[in-house]
Parts: sequence; structure tokens; C-alpha cells
Amino acid sequence: MKTQVQLDDTSNKTKYIHQKGDIQLTDGKKIIILEVGIKKENKIAKTKVGFHNLTAKFIDQANNHGILVFYVSEDKTQVDYRLSLICKESRFNEDGTFEEFKTNPKRYTYLLGQNETGTTAAKRLKELAAKKNGFDFELKDVVDAFSVEKLNDDFRKYKEQFQIFNNYLIEDAKVRYDIFEIDRNEKDTDKVVNELPIRDFTKKLLGRLVFLYFLQRKGWMGVITPASGKDVIWKGGYADFIHKLFREAKHQSKFHSKIFNRAISKTLNNENRKTLFFLIDKKSPFADGVNRSVPYLNGGLFDDDFPKGNAIDFPEKLFENLFEFLEQYNFTIDENSPEDHEVGIDPEMLGHIFENLLEDNRDKGHTTPLRSGTLYEPTKHH
Repeated sequence: MKTQVQLDDTSNKTKYIHQKGDIQLTDGKKIIILEVGIKKENKIAKTKVGFHNLTAKFIDQANNHGILVFYVSEDKTQVDYRLSLICKESRFNEDGTFEEFKTNPKRYTYLLGQNETGTTAAKRLKELAAKKNGFDFELKDVVDAFSVEKLNDDFRKYKEQFQIFNNYLIEDAKVRYDIFEIDRNEKDTDKVVNELPIRDFTKKLLGRLVFLYFLQRKGWMGVITPASGKDVIWKGGYADFIHKLFREAKHQSKFHSKIFNRAISKTLNNENRKTLFFLIDKKSPFADGVNRSVPYLNGGLFDDDFPKGNAIDFPEKLFENLFEFLEQYNFTIDENSPEDHEVGIDPEMLGHIFENLLEDNRDKGHTTPLRSGTLYEPTKHH
């Protein structure tokens, strides 16, 4: 590591650019570490390409092949900061062709800080540090640690969570025969087809939970609301709203039937609801005397199209493990295009997951009401 070096910048967007040190990689490449002080009129959370262009010029591919850069704001009210990887590399492919690789400024970046979970970045960087003695890795290893594709591959473990919930329902005789009304005299050859409604139910349940993770990431869940219930400013809600609802529930084994479904029927799927979320349950973790709102969602994902299913409950361990899994990831809210995603789970990825889960149903000529929906502005309160 080297002592701090001041680098010149004429963009008028920065207060300073300091080189904090460098890392020599085992493949002979070098990454320099920068801290960039951003002038307060520039927003850390929203600017990616502009920041990238400020610092990419310090890569020369002779001495410096990559940059690990921390962008911080001189405005101390901006508590978030951005950690980005920028690299350029000339590569020869296996077939002898030559290509120029460079990181996309909108993808190899983490937004971190007080308003972010930070778990995705922590997990990726921990994996990187665990390689041999902590610094025995190549430039490709660093690129992989920031790659959204690798994160999306990991999130396909969602399918494993789906299978756990689905198997529990399939193996519970009361659920199978009384709630889903499957013929008790069914033949083994018919079981896969008979279980399609159970699979649809499980997909919709987990789809709702994941969709709400996006909404809480937007800050829409549990927003402080005027006593009139009107003119709600949709920001500042709980970033861990759903997990908090489960974590602080008195009877977690009844989370699905008594808490989650009541939240849906009383608020999320009730256009004429009262705006006071905590009135669902006076012992709710949100019963703090403050008016709080959640949006009305009329996209079909929260329709009560199988009332008998509202009575179903799951062992609390299943939800504990599901939330532990979901809490590992950041859920981005930038959904403009596949090239415009921060490192995190995005709405398009959610759609891919649903499509994969539905392949078996389509192959059997069966359709399902589940759809991922899009993230739209909350419906105005009545």
C-alpha cells in the first residue's frame, strides 16, 4: 500500500481524488484504490456513468489495469456512498481472437451506507478475501466479485426455497386433501398433475414476499402518514418491513394466516382501506401510535383468489430460513433495462425466476395466475 496521492481533476464535479494505495495481483495486473470526494450537488445514489467517466481515465493498462473507487459526498446529509470497480483489459480468446474488455459503469457498482443492507457487497468481498491468503487472486476474480451475473446465478437458489415450501404443503395430508380438495383415492400416476394447484399457491406466496422486498427497498412500506390519511409522501418507510413483521410477531407459527394474509386483505389489496397499518393488529410491531401506510396494489398478485389457502400455516423455521436467504441480497429499484442494473436482484430477474418455475406447468398445458408485476407508483389513498 502507498501513501495518499492527490490526483488532478478538471471536471468541477469533485472536491478531491485521493489515491489511497494499490493492490498487486498474481497475474501481474494492478488495481489502484481511490477515494473521490463528490461535490454536494451531485447525488451518489443516482449517478453512475458520470462518476465512472471521472475516474476511468486513470487506467492506462500499462501500470494500472483496474480501479477500486469509493465515491463519497461532501454533503454530510448524504449518508450513502458508492463502491465501484472499473477495469479495462485486453484479452486473447481461446480461438486466438483479440477483444477489449471493460466493466459497464452501471453494473459493477454497489450503493452502500446507512440506507442499504450492504450484505451483497459484504458477501462478495468476503469470498474474494477468502481466496488463499487474502491477496492471491487475479483481476478476473475481482471482476467476478462485482458481477451481477454471478449474483443472479446465486439467487436461483430461490427455487430451492420454493421446493421446501411446496414439499411441506404436498406432504401435509390436511392441506392436500381438505384445503386443496385432492381426491384421497388418487393414483400415483396422477399426483404430479393433482399437485399443480399447490405449486401455483406456493409460487404466488413466495412471489408476493419477493415483490414486497422491492417495495420496501423503495421505502413504501410503513410510511409515516398524516392523520387525515391524505397527501402521503411515499418515502422513508421500513427497509426491513416484511422481516420485521415476522421477527416481532408474537406467534410466528401463525405468520401466514394471522399476520401476512391480514396485511394483504386489510391494506395491500383493499382500495377502500384505512391507511393505519397498525390497526391490523394492536399488538403489531408497528403499533407505536404513529400513522403508517402501505400502498394499495391492484396488479393481481395480491388478489384473494383462493380464500381457503388463507388458513394455511407453515413451521416458523421455514420462514426463518426464507428471510435469512432473502436478507442476503440487495433488491434494486432501477428497472430501465438489463444494462441499467446495479448489483442486486432486479425485477427482470424476478420475472426470469417465475418463468423457470412455471416451465413444468406450461409443458403440461397448465397456466397459472401468478405474475411478477412491475413496480409502479402507489395508488392514491381514498
